[in-house]
Amino acid sequence: MSLKQGSIIGLCLLITVWVRGGYSLELEALYTESHCHELTIRAVPKRVLVGTEVQNISEFYRANTEFDGAYSAEMGGATLDVTFFQQFSEFSLTRSFQEPGESIRKDLFPSVCQQGNFIFADGLIGSMTDQGLLIWESQQKIEEIPTDLWILYRRYK
Repeated sequence: MSLKQGSIIGLCLLITVWVRGGYSLELEALYTESHCHELTIRAVPKRVLVGTEVQNISEFYRANTEFDGAYSAEMGGATLDVTFFQQFSEFSLTRSFQEPGESIRKDLFPSVCQQGNFIFADGLIGSMTDQGLLIWESQQKIEEIPTDLWILYRRYK
């Protein structure tokens, strides 16, 4: 499965985060006729949550890998899972969050689009790296998920 790419109508913003080492995370806030949302980005995090540790984004390198399958992350004792799926003609992803002994909370991010090495959805940006999938949720849907850090998800399916 590969995500549908939208056609670019306009370029809203270009942000470069950390241009040191091997990885330069460049985000283009794009909108398209049918797929990408217009994004307003004030500040993009430079740090990544990997389990209970925080690393600099410069420690991650781009990977040209398909955005598909299922990914998992641990955050303290909580488990987060991300799954890509096709719904009608659009691609979406779900993110679930579960703390030990509590019920699973899920959020749907519909209309995910891919632009180069990045995915965009309303309130979410992702990038495939050599260590897995980095996701930044810029809008807080679950209080425990930080909006000031990327989270590293590792593929399990």
